Amino acid sequence: MTSVQRLWIMNGPHDDLLFLNAAESLKHFKWLGPYNETTLIKGPGYPLFVAVVSVLHIPLLLAQQVYYAATCLVFVVAIRPKLRSPWLLGLIYAFLLMNPVMVSVGNWMVLREGIYPGQCVLVAATLLGLLVRADASPRSRLCWAIAAGYALSAVVITREEGAWLGPAAAILLAWTAWKLWRRRRKESGARFEWVWIPALPAGLTVGTIVIISTINLAVYGTFCVVEVKEPNFVAAIAAMQRVEPPHFRRLVPVTRETRQELYGVSPAFARLKPILEGPVGAQWASFGDPYNELHGSGEIGGAWWIWAVRQGVAGLGLYHHSADARAYYRQVAAEINGAIEEGELKAAPLHNTLAPPWRPEYAGLMRDHAATQLRELFTLRQHEPRPMSYQSRGTAPVILHFERATHERALPGNATEATEAANHIYASTRGRILWWLQGAYGRILRPMGYAAVGAMILMIVIAPLRRRSGWAIAGLLAIVAATVVRCVLLLYIDVSSFYAAADPRYLGPAETFLMLGEIFAITAAISATIEWWKARRSAGDHSGSSTSASLPTAIDAASTPAS
Repeated sequence: MTSVQRLWIMNGPHDDLLFLNAAESLKHFKWLGPYNETTLIKGPGYPLFVAVVSVLHIPLLLAQQVYYAATCLVFVVAIRPKLRSPWLLGLIYAFLLMNPVMVSVGNWMVLREGIYPGQCVLVAATLLGLLVRADASPRSRLCWAIAAGYALSAVVITREEGAWLGPAAAILLAWTAWKLWRRRRKESGARFEWVWIPALPAGLTVGTIVIISTINLAVYGTFCVVEVKEPNFVAAIAAMQRVEPPHFRRLVPVTRETRQELYGVSPAFARLKPILEGPVGAQWASFGDPYNELHGSGEIGGAWWIWAVRQGVAGLGLYHHSADARAYYRQVAAEINGAIEEGELKAAPLHNTLAPPWRPEYAGLMRDHAATQLRELFTLRQHEPRPMSYQSRGTAPVILHFERATHERALPGNATEATEAANHIYASTRGRILWWLQGAYGRILRPMGYAAVGAMILMIVIAPLRRRSGWAIAGLLAIVAATVVRCVLLLYIDVSSFYAAADPRYLGPAETFLMLGEIFAITAAISATIEWWKARRSAGDHSGSSTSASLPTAIDAASTPAS
């Protein structure tokens, strides 16, 4: 179905070109390539994936679709001991497999959006699989705990905001620990499993972070997975953004007026003035923002600010060695925070994060933007099965470089051929089916949401009656928690830094979790109802009376693992 896709090349030094060059360096055992201001701005997870499929001569876009299909299959296998109907399991797999998110804008490019939804599904699958097998053999529990550790590690080293899955992981691991604690006396040698089995996925994740950071330390001299989380860099950006601007402007964490104030109190930051107020700063300011609030203002939007700063520091010659860059950021943070403490600048309380400080204006904006986000969440309007453009950017050698590295056929670089490619994709049977699927999912997600809420309420009412029915509630609570947390984070970014709340590239994982939660809730409720009805009929046949089986007995039967 997705063979209609062709690679679209953005040729962006912070996006697809960055990932491709890193993957090429990995293939030649040169880790992520020469050190500069962009080498460690994004995690190595996706370049590792690209490098592996390139070595295996598998087309990249196909590999991404196969990877997602495999993660959906893992989810089905994970819940199979509890939800035993092959028809319901097949329904879940088919519904997840046709996810329109996987053929939208980001999946036509060399971007980590191609594997991130699948990685998130894999996290949910492995953690839920571990919970479901709390009553299984110790070997089974160990295998699923290790798999969960791999899944969490992959997320953490692929994108920088993996913490949004933290509440979901905490719910499922805590539930697993509680189940293991309750049965600790039933198995010899399993006395402390309730502690170390739930801790194993977190331990493996931390171990992965340490390994990647150690490699970066050995190769580049900096102990971190990504430099946008390096403490000195974060401290410098946080110090700049905490300063109150003379005139607040949304989507601009550090306004031009604020920059002028910072130049006066920080000699280190003043070294960037010729760069930020010159052609480099003008170039970043020209990108504006999707809301067109910054057009022609000369302001550098929140989407570009940290990249502008890093390019400026590179212009000072401080990215030849990571220690020089760290020392510079440390000095900038100390000078700005020192000026704030001495009363030279008015500022918000200190917070060492890249997110701009909270402002009262954001509350109303988040409320307003939430409506747009919810419409997109349930309609998938922006997940059209097409690339951002049908004309690739870059010269013929650049396009050839992408094609050779990804084993994909790229969209053409000239307008005439691009129009022909677009017409072919639109006219093809596969293309029409993909467009139909996008529209169909957009029409059914809202009514399915209502059905899922009803199913979840039913499961909540039933769950306290029998000990073994909690697995479905735990899974649903985890999925809902992850979806809500990601949506709220995107809303905050949307009102403070850059367009994110309804951007399909950022909202895609939340929409995938929404679909996962809806189909899971509905099928779990159906399975419970079927098993209850079977138990009722069986009880009637054995007793010879009209007395029906009790609801707790039905749920117990529905929740017992398959032999």
